Amino acid sequence: MKQSLIKYGILSSLLILVIVGCNPWEKDIQLTEGSRDKDVYELISARSDLSIFKQVLDKTDYDKFLQEERSLTVFAPSNEALSDLDLSDTEALKQWIQNYIARLAFYVDESNRFDINAIRMINKKNIPVTNSQISGTNLVSPNLTASNGVVHIIDGEITARMSVLEYLLSMPNYEQVEFIKSENDLVMDMERSIQIGVDATGRPLYDTIWVTKNEFLDSFPLGDEEEQFTYLLLEPAALSYLKTKYAPYLIQENPEQQAKTVMNHIVNDMLLQAVTIGQDGRYTSLSQLSDSLLVDVKAADIVEAYQASNGLVYKINAVDVKIYENKIRTQWIEAEDYTDRWDGQDGWEVRYRQYASGGMDVTLKGQTRNTFTYDIWDESGDSMLTKTETKTFNMVHRSNEGFVSKSNNAYLKYSPTMYSVPYQIYWRSYDDKSGHIYKVNDTIILPMVFEQKMLISFPGKPALMREADGTIVNNFSSYSMMVGISTAGVLEETKLKRYRAVENNNMYMLATSISGALQPWEEEDVYGKDDIIYCPNYGQSTLFVSNTVREKDTNAGVLFLDYIRLVPIIDPNE
Repeated sequence: MKQSLIKYGILSSLLILVIVGCNPWEKDIQLTEGSRDKDVYELISARSDLSIFKQVLDKTDYDKFLQEERSLTVFAPSNEALSDLDLSDTEALKQWIQNYIARLAFYVDESNRFDINAIRMINKKNIPVTNSQISGTNLVSPNLTASNGVVHIIDGEITARMSVLEYLLSMPNYEQVEFIKSENDLVMDMERSIQIGVDATGRPLYDTIWVTKNEFLDSFPLGDEEEQFTYLLLEPAALSYLKTKYAPYLIQENPEQQAKTVMNHIVNDMLLQAVTIGQDGRYTSLSQLSDSLLVDVKAADIVEAYQASNGLVYKINAVDVKIYENKIRTQWIEAEDYTDRWDGQDGWEVRYRQYASGGMDVTLKGQTRNTFTYDIWDESGDSMLTKTETKTFNMVHRSNEGFVSKSNNAYLKYSPTMYSVPYQIYWRSYDDKSGHIYKVNDTIILPMVFEQKMLISFPGKPALMREADGTIVNNFSSYSMMVGISTAGVLEETKLKRYRAVENNNMYMLATSISGALQPWEEEDVYGKDDIIYCPNYGQSTLFVSNTVREKDTNAGVLFLDYIRLVPIIDPNE
């Protein structure tokens, strides 16, 4: 009994604390008008100053909706505010009334302010709330509390706002809009289409259901009221400027395809993160075609702004997009992000290394040879001798494991997007194996030097392929390759340079023997020279990082790769 009394005392104390802790303002709004005995519709019906609004409810059958729902907010314009409302078009009124009703009860505080920035109406439109205004209308009599919600009397009509997509589609004379519409494509809905038989060749026949897909809108649902966007709709002069600026960097072999590609980039780049543009600045684009793109906007160039239900649209007569390290940035490709790899003996290993970019690198276990030339004192002849020796180095991961790969042109494949600009290519290939040195004596210690090559097929060209005989086809040049030369034990970035392959041994893209020196490609051609490679077109390229450079088969070579860095050569003022 004593225990029960103690529990009762604790509960009583908690109840007192709850009652004392209640906000008096919250208590007041529950008693406003003394109307807890009426539902929302009954409360509206009882007010003579809302008789026109009541007529709309009755004509559209939303009178029943207001009586049946459990928690609602209704913004009811006064009769004076609706004096010009056309009551003859019932269908239009059904659309109109949905802009004044929200699920859940939203109250204002002592200062007639909402604690949110927008309220979603039952038509799924977000209506902006600012201080004591709802979409520009003033609250005349707020917080009229009913048994199933709250009514706020307002002094005007709520503007029916279009979504960003609806607004854009209402602007058919803008090329960006026409491009978005042109992306519509009819696609078979495999889940809802029903197979009804097979044709003469045995292929299935379907009672096909087609759906409209739009790649741009699938990525950016501009009509989704759950999202917020800012879009820049370019006036003709602004669009023409960007077309001219983008064109040299997006070259395609087909002029029609190039024009489409340029427009695709502009349409994507002009979609910004949700922002109100009130001053000059660099604003972040949502573009999936250019990472972290910034768009330069001057407030004075804005012709018109439209407040959509899910964002803002600005008509603008001038914008700029900086190209250098903005539209086109240096690309970092982590070695472990390869899209494919091949080695006949499965000698690949992805290693966790603290020093590596991204914490990992990739190696190919194999064997290679070095020829060393060094000077050594000959005690018997009391003179210096120049000696030349060839040493073999294996890639060993564990003490009991020898080399594995003897594959010619084992490769890691990467598929980056490249622009039609010159590039310099770097990579880091760190050989951290302590055994990859030749120790002649205590003073002459010679590290292994190893070479790796990169083959490239540029955008719009057939992708690189390794044939069964080891030939790699579709390289950009029949007799040249990009080569990186690294030294074991040295953690540094290597710049790739263009080298000449020996024509009669071209299938492996290598020199004829271990003693045969790789020759730099010195003359300039359409693909560049030395350490500069010209990418002729924009699009997805194919890169192979491969082991075989000087020798085939048993000594085809090891491979180490931490990352690749593609550096576009662009004027910093662009």
